[in-house]
Amino acid sequence: MENKELRKGQAILELAIFATIILFALSFLVTYGQRFELQQKLKMEAFRKALAKAYQQNSSVTYTLKQDTRLFNLLGGYGQGQQSSFGASASVMWQKGQAGPQAANPSDYTSYAYYEINGTMLGDPTTGLPRFKKQVCGNNDQNCSSPTEVTVPVSVWKEEQQHAEDYAASTTRGEEQLGEGKGKITNTRTGAITNDAVSYTLYTRQDMTKTSPYESKPPVYQDSATYGGLTYKSQLKADANENNRVEYTASGSGSLERQKTWQTEFQKE
Repeated sequence: MENKELRKGQAILELAIFATIILFALSFLVTYGQRFELQQKLKMEAFRKALAKAYQQNSSVTYTLKQDTRLFNLLGGYGQGQQSSFGASASVMWQKGQAGPQAANPSDYTSYAYYEINGTMLGDPTTGLPRFKKQVCGNNDQNCSSPTEVTVPVSVWKEEQQHAEDYAASTTRGEEQLGEGKGKITNTRTGAITNDAVSYTLYTRQDMTKTSPYESKPPVYQDSATYGGLTYKSQLKADANENNRVEYTASGSGSLERQKTWQTEFQKE
């Protein structure tokens, strides 16, 4: 009898350990699938937008996309999910004849850079990030005796991100008597995200004159060290229609709440 109970306890323990491993494996697969899907989607979107902008500008374009979202998280609280950031970049050159519009100076339309965070374009909607004049030398001009002036965008050399989140969870239990010897137990679990904000600070620099085809002067980092002195913020979108996946918007705030209730009726013998 003792050996039988021992084997039964051992089987229960093994089942508990094996079930935990299976749950972790399933959680990893679900999270990986979500991340892979969103990353591929963002890469394709960045390429399409770069292609469209390159066609409009008749020039070389680099388009960078940043997106924040919440993914499924088995280890998180009820309805909490996990904040995740994704990024993708694409470069496209679409050019008929000289760069830029016809009868224009092609050196003024050499290249453009666009930076979009959670649906909001940084800089000018038409020309993207700020652009500046730069002297460059051709491969056949080893001494840089005849430099060419072109207009190029600043480059983002560093990015800082801060994430703030306020999450609260509660569980309530109530008992109700339905009659003699009868009753009902009601359990309610609630999880709410009342604040979920992401802040970005971009640092830009200007690449200086190219003194030869192989050497360049050190880049100049802007004194303010931030893009336009502006910190970009995005807040939680008040839309609970998507299960554990929340996209951000540049404006608007609210709370995201999940709730479930289960009841158990009983009768005393």
